[in-house]
Parts: sequence; C-alpha cells; structure tokens
Amino acid sequence: NTLPILKQGPKETATDSTLDAAAALDPASATLPSKVKTASRISTGPVITSVNPHEGPSKGGNTVTIRGRGFDTATGVNFAGAPAASFHMKSDTEIEAIPAQTPRGAGYVEVVGPKGTSPPFRNDTNRYEFKAPVVSTISPNSAPTAGDTNVTITGSGFTGATTVFVGGLTPKSFTVASDSQIDATVAGGPPQRGNVIVETPDGISNTDINFTYKPPPPVISSMQTTGNGRTLTLSGSNLTSTTNVEIGNNRLGKFRVVNDDTISISDGYYSGGATTVTTLGGTTTYTPEQPTISSIVPNPIAAETETDLTVSGSNLNSAITVRIFGERDTLQHQVIDNNTLRVNTRSTKRLGEKQLVVTTLGGEATSPIRFVAPPPTIDSARIETSQIRTRAGSREQQQFLVIHGNGLEYVTRVTVGGTEVKFQWNEFGQILVPNPIPLLPQGRTVDIVVTSPGGSATTTFTRG
Repeated sequence: NTLPILKQGPKETATDSTLDAAAALDPASATLPSKVKTASRISTGPVITSVNPHEGPSKGGNTVTIRGRGFDTATGVNFAGAPAASFHMKSDTEIEAIPAQTPRGAGYVEVVGPKGTSPPFRNDTNRYEFKAPVVSTISPNSAPTAGDTNVTITGSGFTGATTVFVGGLTPKSFTVASDSQIDATVAGGPPQRGNVIVETPDGISNTDINFTYKPPPPVISSMQTTGNGRTLTLSGSNLTSTTNVEIGNNRLGKFRVVNDDTISISDGYYSGGATTVTTLGGTTTYTPEQPTISSIVPNPIAAETETDLTVSGSNLNSAITVRIFGERDTLQHQVIDNNTLRVNTRSTKRLGEKQLVVTTLGGEATSPIRFVAPPPTIDSARIETSQIRTRAGSREQQQFLVIHGNGLEYVTRVTVGGTEVKFQWNEFGQILVPNPIPLLPQGRTVDIVVTSPGGSATTTFTRG
C-alpha cells in the first residue's frame, strides 16, 4: 500500500542568487553558500514553513492552514500538484486552503505567486497526503444470481466505512470488522461484473477489484440458419450474459443476445465446426451432427427452368450453402426445419446427373440430381428471307422456315408435313429450316413437329 508520489516540487538548492528558504527564516540552522554576499540577494518569493494538518480525505473539502511568508501576492495553492478548490489569504504569513477531490496519494503543498512557487521545506514540512480506503481482495469473487453469499473484503482504511458496493450493487448488509476487513452479505443480482468499492469519510477506494454475479451455466440446444445461410440463430438457455461466441475456432465479433434463450449471429462468415458460447456463468460447446440427404423432389428436373426443390434428410437446420458440385455459384436456399430445405435451382442449361451438395456447420451431405432437357414449345413459325454467304464468297438471298419457341436448343428432329428435314439454330436459339417452299404447298395447312429428349411440340402452318 505504498502511496504514489503525485507531484514533487523543485529540490532544495542554494545558488548565487537564491538563499535556502530555511536559512532565511533560521540562519543558524543552515550553512550559507560561499557566494552569498548580502541579504539583499535573498529570494522574495513565497516560502512555506508549516502545513496543518498534513493529511486529509481524498474527496477534499477540509480546511488546511498554511504558514510561511511572501503570501501577500499569492495567486494559487496546489496540493500534490492539484489546484486547491479555494483558498483565503489571511495575511502575508497565513493562508487557509480547501483541497479539491484528488486521487489517493501524497505530494507537496505549494503557494504560487508572481515571484515564483514555494520550494519544498526541510524535513518535508510542507508535504500533504490524500487519504482514502484501499480494496486489495474480495473472497469469494463471485456469487450466483439467486440466494445470499457471504464475502470478505480486505484492504486498509476501512474504519468508518459508510457505503460498500460489491459488483456494482449494494450488499444486503456489511460490517466493518477492522480497519483492514469488511464482512458483507450479498443477495442475488442480475448477471453482471462490477467493481468492489468502499467509501469512508476520507473518500472512495480504488476501482480495480471486480466481483461477478454468475448465472447458471449456458446451454445451447439447437442452431438454425436463415437468410440463405447468412444469419445463424443459437437457441438454448442462460444466454443473457454472453461475452463471446466462437464457431470453428473463429471468434465472431457480430453477435446479438436477443433474450435469455436466443443469440443471433449475422456476419455470415462462419465456417463449420463446434460452437462455443462464453457467458458470466461459464462456457458451453455445441457440435452439430453430420447432415444427411434422403430425397430431392422433384428429381429429375428440367434444365432452363427455375425449380423449387424440397430436400429432405436430417441435421439440415444449420445449412450454410447449397450448390451443384463443380460449380462456383451457390443456390438460394431456405431452412424449413431440421429435416427440410427449400432450394431454388435457377435457370441452367446443364444436362445429366450432378451432385447436390449441402454444407452445414456439422459437415457436408451430397445426393445425385438429374437435369433433363425441358419439353419444347413452339410460339410461331414463319417464312423469312435472309442473306447468306455462299462457299464462293458471294452473298445471296435465301428463304428459311423460322420456328420460334422455348427449349428448342435440345431438339434432335424436325418434320414438316410429315417429312423429316435438315435444320440449324441461329444465335437466338431459333430453329431454321432452309428452302421450305417445296414442303409448304400454296394454300395447304401442314403440321410442324419438333422433338427433343424432353418431348415433342406441334404447330400448324398455312402458306397463303
């Protein structure tokens, strides 16, 4: 409990222009420097010869009498480097000052004037100490949030204690057993950590000793993602005082305690692994189980269509991403419950069997999914004339039967009036049948049929 030195005044020195202040008041007690020739060279700044009392409460407010000389032009008084709250100059040799609230510690009393600041006096006569209680330990340093707990506070300066705080709360009762010990009984309080503070007529103690009201240990019973895996919700109990959340050894800075049963995590950059939650009541770890996929409905599905899939299985509620193996982009998904996901495949031209991959905080699950050609549709068919380049390099006009529709890029066979014809596609996915006039007699209506692995489509055409 060594007191800190808040501020020291200048050392006692005697030069050819300044005589030691003590010698000025009592020449017989000091040795004069050889260079001092006349009394006219003695400094006329303020000099302190006594301070009464030499100590006071750190909260200030008490009266201190300062005696000496050269006070008639005083402009200020300092206690351990801190300006006094106020002072009254009674005469050239006496000042009454009131210290301001100052941290516990000790230093010199100084009188400041236009001719300088008073120096330290011999034997620390002008030294002043700010007294306050000191809290060193509390045992135990925690208590449950319910029920009474007896604690012992040790330190110094507890005599006359008027107020005690334990973990930020006033205890149910306390007794000053001695100047160095306080016995207290704390009742249950909300989950929190706070200072242990003792207040006496001298002031308020230090604030570096803490006490914690501990809730029951936390429990995590389940977790579920929302927002396409960007937000994770942890469900359980005793979560109000959560101080840290880690997933897969990654500390998360963005979590929100919704209530005592729920934590929401929204940074979306977590990866798989065990989830650890730390509260004032302790630490718990939750490890999600490996996911499985039992079915995908519908399956197969048509390419080039947006299809909502229902993925069934187990341990799916912490799904982070859903994707097709080998493709970089992820699919939009929604967790329905622990056994069900809703997945949108978007429009795609992929065909054949692929692997649907579901990644959760518990691992990965895969299942085959087959993409087939969509059934073709025909919106219209008409004869158009286009300019083409011949093998000789010249350009000439040529007529085409142009078939417009959807899913036509998968067509493998075209018939016009029952006759299979050659065809090609343009850049817009339309089917072009060259030289169609012989197949379309004037005034007759014929059937145009396109066939793909996804099915067939038919339309009629009449050349006027």
